[in-house]
Amino acid sequence: MKKELLTLSLLFTLTAFMYAQTNTQCDFFIRSDFDSECVLTAYKEKVPLLFHDESECMIACAGSHVMYYAVNLPTGFTTEWTVIGTDNYTVNQQGTQIYVNWPEDLSAGHITLTATGPDNTICIKEACIELIEKPVAGIISNPPHIGYIDDDIQYIEVCDGQEIQFFSNSSSSAEAPIVGYRWTSDHEEWATQNFTFIADFDIYEGEATIEHTVINECGCIDNITYVIKINKIPILEV
Repeated sequence: MKKELLTLSLLFTLTAFMYAQTNTQCDFFIRSDFDSECVLTAYKEKVPLLFHDESECMIACAGSHVMYYAVNLPTGFTTEWTVIGTDNYTVNQQGTQIYVNWPEDLSAGHITLTATGPDNTICIKEACIELIEKPVAGIISNPPHIGYIDDDIQYIEVCDGQEIQFFSNSSSSAEAPIVGYRWTSDHEEWATQNFTFIADFDIYEGEATIEHTVINECGCIDNITYVIKINKIPILEV
């Protein structure tokens, strides 16, 4: 008798779960705040909020911080998020959003959202995450840099009015090539792969900081900093 009751109980639970997955209360889905232009992207932010095709993976950049959230989640549901691929994540107080820090060396992840309704309706939504390798920003200058600040920031010393040629030495994976270059300083911005900088002591007050940013076709970015120390008088070489 106990065995029969247990079997009936399991059948009832399974039936209730299968009903819940087809219930309109379960017509919510997972989205993220990362809007990629990558051709692999499973959705675009501009399209209407329709039911997400869970057979397609979402895109994120390896080493990035991404927020995922439930769209059209009914009120009164309690939620539980689980992540495969990292333990570095936090959930907001309402349980509707999760903030995930994806590792640099990960190629795929997985997110599950289990939502339970007031009537014990259980809905499970899953999202596979394809992690795209971000590009690596690099700089070559002419004249070349003379040293490093804090082990990773290149620097150079030049005279007032001197020209410095900058070349992007950045790299990326073949699956997600670099499609954009940007150079910025405190006073100017350039959107080219290479550019020529003219050192001006008065404008930059003796020191200019250049930041070079590259972006791949999936929207993953990387940047690097270069410091230019500008001397008002010529540098005497001994």
